[in-house]
Amino acid sequence: MPSPLRPGQYIGPREEELGRILKEILDKITLIENRLKAIEEQIKARK
Repeated sequence: MPSPLRPGQYIGPREEELGRILKEILDKITLIENRLKAIEEQIKARK
């Protein structure tokens, strides 16, 4: 009888969707970070 605590047993569409959502969030954070770095460089250049 397989243990219900075994990892990988409940991987399904919900987890896949969650992974996609997390990747989208990460991509957006990276985009924002890159924009902030660009703004920071502009401010440094003006000084």
